[in-house]
Amino acid sequence: MSDQYSQLVSQIFDAIANDDYDQSGRLANVYLSADEAGKELLDQAFMCLCGWKLATLMEQVGAKGPVALLR
Repeated sequence: MSDQYSQLVSQIFDAIANDDYDQSGRLANVYLSADEAGKELLDQAFMCLCGWKLATLMEQVGAKGPVALLR
């Protein structure tokens, strides 16, 4: 199965790079409204894609402190 999906991350990054519609706000809202199991799934997916949890990335862009977006 790994051969079948070996280019999956690359394909995802290509799709993101060529998408003209920024949905960052929607992504943050999905995460913030998710239950703990949903947040864990999103964090695991982001760990696979970039090595960071989505929660950590959101903390890094928080304008009013590291956890402002998560409150």
